[in-house]
Amino acid sequence: MAAQVPLACSSTPLIAVHGLIKEYGRRTLFSRARVTRAIDNVDFHLENASAMALIGASGSGKSTLARCIVGLESPTSGSINYRGRDIRRAPRGERSEYRRNVQIVFQEPAATINPRFTAEAAISEPLRIAGIGSPRERREAALYWMGQLGLPAEYAKRPALQLSGGERQRLAIARALISSPEAIIFDESFSALDLPLASRILTLLAGLRQSHNLTCLFIGHDVTMLARICSEVAVMYAGRIVERESMQTFLRSPAHRYSRDLVRSIPHLPPGWPA
Repeated sequence: MAAQVPLACSSTPLIAVHGLIKEYGRRTLFSRARVTRAIDNVDFHLENASAMALIGASGSGKSTLARCIVGLESPTSGSINYRGRDIRRAPRGERSEYRRNVQIVFQEPAATINPRFTAEAAISEPLRIAGIGSPRERREAALYWMGQLGLPAEYAKRPALQLSGGERQRLAIARALISSPEAIIFDESFSALDLPLASRILTLLAGLRQSHNLTCLFIGHDVTMLARICSEVAVMYAGRIVERESMQTFLRSPAHRYSRDLVRSIPHLPPGWPA
């Protein structure tokens, strides 16, 4: 296996993890604890306004890493730094600010949506929790992001869970964007969308990266699509980051054996990229 790859960084990154380990253990009455290491001593960073792809086979640790970064999982050891400060050791107020500023959109968002909410209420909930804006302002913001993501305004009063899978996914992306976060992690978030709609949303996110300094981490398998927006790629294998390159270098000469197999499996490389 290739050695762990350090991520070079010229300045203080927006988010950086150092020596991150996540283990799951189970102890039974008649046996020792069985420990599974899902993340194995990972160093990783995201620079401000960057767009990175994180790819790897199922079970490689990608989603576990994402959940640790946003605070949904507690790492066994290691640090998660936000603008140079270890957020796990920060005061509660700073941790709350971090959770507002770093959002995640899952592959299937239904589990994160209150089944009693309308689409409008589900999208605007982060503003309500943070006490931002009046009810009218929150409604206007929800309608704005619905429009940006191709959801008709008349859907606002529909129960959120009555929307189709692709519509719920767009609702979840609107919900992540409404509070103007600094970073969003998209965990297989485009798999339920057809290609034209996914392309439209990627174009929107590319604009937000420029206008709002939005940082994006895209977890997925469709390298052809990710190459449209991501300038860098990191590869996870067996809980470790085994390769990190510019997207162009990765597509031209992948170093790790999993990377080579993945690139060979791409039916059509993006126009202009070398084979």
